Amino acid sequence: MEGESIYTPIPYHPSQGDLARMTDKAKLNNENLFPNMNSPLHTLFMLPFATIPLKQGFWLWSVVSLVLGLMSVGFIAFSANSNENQLTVFLSLAILLFSYFPTIANAIVGGQWGLCILWFVVLIWLTARNEKYVTAGIVLGLAMSVKIIFGLYLLYYTFRRNWKIMACSLWTFFILNLIGIFIFGQSTYKKHFLNLETVPQFINASWNTSLMAFFTRIFGGAENIPLIMMPGLAYALASTFSMLIILGIIWSAWSHSKERSLTHYDIGFSLTTVGMLLISPVSWMYYFPILILPAFVIWNASASLKYKNIYRCSVVTFWLISSIPTEFIPSLYKDMNEPLLWFTSAGYYFYALIAFSLILIIILYNIIAAPTLVE
Repeated sequence: MEGESIYTPIPYHPSQGDLARMTDKAKLNNENLFPNMNSPLHTLFMLPFATIPLKQGFWLWSVVSLVLGLMSVGFIAFSANSNENQLTVFLSLAILLFSYFPTIANAIVGGQWGLCILWFVVLIWLTARNEKYVTAGIVLGLAMSVKIIFGLYLLYYTFRRNWKIMACSLWTFFILNLIGIFIFGQSTYKKHFLNLETVPQFINASWNTSLMAFFTRIFGGAENIPLIMMPGLAYALASTFSMLIILGIIWSAWSHSKERSLTHYDIGFSLTTVGMLLISPVSWMYYFPILILPAFVIWNASASLKYKNIYRCSVVTFWLISSIPTEFIPSLYKDMNEPLLWFTSAGYYFYALIAFSLILIIILYNIIAAPTLVE
């Protein structure tokens, strides 16, 4: 609004307390805040909230987020359930969502996007589930324009051979970014891509739940002092497990793309949702409200399985683990050089994601490949 680039560096003057906690390397490079890594269209999306005073804008965004969260659980409860228990499911999901620490963390960390991302995820899932493929594609294209991590859903729908969703999402993404270039200019997009090169400065933050974060803490390749300086191994492990997750997503989509089973679709979509958090190098725990959909799917899909109570107890256990409150420690703090922290409070959310993905894969295998295990 002032004519400056949206990626103009913002001066940073840390307090004495912050300086005392910073590593020596961080103290030498603390003149500016970490660069804005959000896309230009993300900034455009948030512009209306920036046209009013900060406090009012923050509270308005908080109210909008609350509404989007309620809409999301409403979509799940009233569109994927029998008429007999829809209200009960809605109230249960709403209580579950808003008592969830990652949901609360959206306000603690400061006006984050967790509930908006949940709204996008549920809307894409539901419109495609109801065979409204053009709408699903448009929503997916919009979602990818503001958060590129949604691109993993494009892979899922491609291997389901759902060409309408793929085409509509790509066209929407292309058109919206052309509009973005027209508004912001090519130089802004170039600066955005340059900012993405600073990703290693963020990876080791305690609230990063990705494969990359977990392995670089141990073997190096980012900001903290690792146990063993083998960054090549860290990146190799993260890439290997990412590929395994992608192969699982492809299997869930390709083998059953011609089938009309909603259960198959729900599990595959949920696996993609969890995979999105594991594969993205900057995957924040305040995105975790989206796990309410995989948790709901696991609960429902396990109903016909022989060991349904084991699945349900497992998903409840790891939901609770993913809700353990922890301290938010930036990568540039000395505390992130403590191995015990990596495997405990900074690792809980990662373990929950791994468990969710394994449960979904096992359930899908039992439903597809081992029908004798179904009651």
